[in-house]
Amino acid sequence: MNFPSVDILAIDLDGTLLNSKREVSAENRSAIRTARLAGIRVLLASGRMGISVQEFQDSLGISDEPLIASNGSEIFGPDRVPVSSKFLHQKAKMTILELARHENVHLNAYTQNELLFLEDDEWGDIYLRRVKNVPRRLVSRDQLSRMKLVKIIIVAPRARIQSFYLQHKAKIEDSGSKITESEPDYLEFLHPGVNKGSALKKLAKEMSIPRHRTAAIGDYLNDLEMIEWAGCGAVVKNGLDEVKAKADVLAPSNDDHGVAWLIHQLIRAKNSANSGVNQQR
Repeated sequence: MNFPSVDILAIDLDGTLLNSKREVSAENRSAIRTARLAGIRVLLASGRMGISVQEFQDSLGISDEPLIASNGSEIFGPDRVPVSSKFLHQKAKMTILELARHENVHLNAYTQNELLFLEDDEWGDIYLRRVKNVPRRLVSRDQLSRMKLVKIIIVAPRARIQSFYLQHKAKIEDSGSKITESEPDYLEFLHPGVNKGSALKKLAKEMSIPRHRTAAIGDYLNDLEMIEWAGCGAVVKNGLDEVKAKADVLAPSNDDHGVAWLIHQLIRAKNSANSGVNQQR
């Protein structure tokens, strides 16, 4: 394809920027620095909570840029100025808590600055090993029911996730929650108006960047709206087939530095466009 000249690139973390070890490769790190020098603003768009995403921003040297956290439930402008926060409706929260209790599946919840567990178990340990830099706090079900939550997530084997979704989708959506997935063993519940695509649209508007000058890259269902909305939507090779079907570009996998590959294509397109403008002058 002919890559467009873009001014902003939104990058998912897990499964996209992060490799299978959940680390940022030297190639991706270098490419992000090069993108900034070329005039492409880089923002992170993750299902992780804001404080977790901000640690990655710091390590990449892009803490002055906007970010999207908790799958769009939290949006921060440049230099981490809060733009918006969307919380789960009380009815939806209580419905999900009761269904998770009935089905005996592990449940996590996010406030704006805390990861909350109802209990420690095998799947909670798995989740903590993956997010690495976020401590958890144990709370009671009653405490959790009174808190303002930006996201609830069920962590369980894929078969149980699918069964839970099929059995309870209608009831949960009727209670006022959006359902999405960020990994095969995660089922996530958000405010009904929340997704990464609407968050990117909001940030682009505030930054006066038109849609056709935006790009995004991801791998899973929680990235779908963002990839569809962006002027150039890319998915890494390890991504879900359903997401690949909606993307403009297929990039190499997260273990083969797909983000770096996309950045180099976008830089070439931007340099070419700038060269054409200069020649016209």
